[in-house]
Amino acid sequence: RTGYVFGGWYTDADLTQSYDFSSAVPDSAQDFTLYAKWERDDAYCLVTYILNGETVAVVPVADGESAEPRTAEGLILDGWYTDENYTSAYDFESAVTADISLYAVGYTDGLKIANGTVTGYAGTDETVVIPAVYGGEAVTAIGSSAFMGNHTVVSVVLPDTVTSVGDYAFYDCEYLETINLSDGIQS
Repeated sequence: RTGYVFGGWYTDADLTQSYDFSSAVPDSAQDFTLYAKWERDDAYCLVTYILNGETVAVVPVADGESAEPRTAEGLILDGWYTDENYTSAYDFESAVTADISLYAVGYTDGLKIANGTVTGYAGTDETVVIPAVYGGEAVTAIGSSAFMGNHTVVSVVLPDTVTSVGDYAFYDCEYLETINLSDGIQS
C-alpha cells in the first residue's frame, strides 16, 4: 500500500491485540477475522483532493515529487486550488513536501454562465452540476427561463452559493425529478 508501512495483523478492530501466527490456530469450525494495521510512511505526503466540497481522493505522493491533477468523470474542472475560495491556483510542477489539500469546482458541460448567473443549458447530461464559482466569480443565481423546455435534465445539483432562482427557470422540464434547494435560497 503506497504511502504506508504494514504494522502487523490484529484480532480486534481497534488494533490493540496483535495476532501471533506461531500460536495454535483457533478451532477450524469457528471463523475469525484479522485486521491489518497500516501506519503512515514518513517518506510520503498525502494530497487530499476536494471537489465541490467533498473529498474525492487522498493520494500518497513521495516527499519531493509532484502531484498529478485529477479529473472528474462527466465534469469540467477549472483547475485545482490551494484554498477553499479558489483564488490560488496550484502548480503541479512544484514538489510536494508536506500534506496538502487541493480544491476544485466541477460543473456540467453545456452550462451558460455570465456574471454569476446560470443563463442557459445546451448540454445533454441528465444530471447537471452547477459550480459554486465560475471564472473566479461566485455563482449566485439561476436566471429566468435558464432551463425552460429542457427535455433531458433529470436532476440539478445546486451549490450553497445560489441564493436566487428566476421565474420559469425550470418551466416545462418534463423529466426533471430533483433539485437540491438550500436554505440560502431567497427568491
